[in-house]
Amino acid sequence: MRRRRHCGACVASARRNLGGPPSRLVPARLQALHDAEHAIKLEPEWAKPRSRKALAHLHLHQYEQAIQAYKVCIKLEPQNENYKVALKEAQHRLARQKDPKASVALRRTASSASRYQPDVSLGVTTSTCAQQ
Repeated sequence: MRRRRHCGACVASARRNLGGPPSRLVPARLQALHDAEHAIKLEPEWAKPRSRKALAHLHLHQYEQAIQAYKVCIKLEPQNENYKVALKEAQHRLARQKDPKASVALRRTASSASRYQPDVSLGVTTSTCAQQ
């Protein structure tokens, strides 16, 4: 039987989806981080694998690395609001880690600045606006 050759779109889609969202287990999160780094090497100009890397860092409580990765995502896709919200969440978690009292003030400014609240466990954002 002949082996089927995949078109460029199939290969690109497979590369883009490397490094899926990390699971709740630390070894799986480390594997997701490794997969995301591999996907970044394959397609360095795509923001999606970088956001997966940032999410993996966030779940591993490596907030400074997550912030840096989200900043790169924003540079690659400045119109994507999800990356901006996730960046604020990572900054909030870093502030809470360093000083629990400072995080209360940061949370108040972040919640008033955006009507979107990140659901970092799923890697998506949900709207909290009742008018939608």
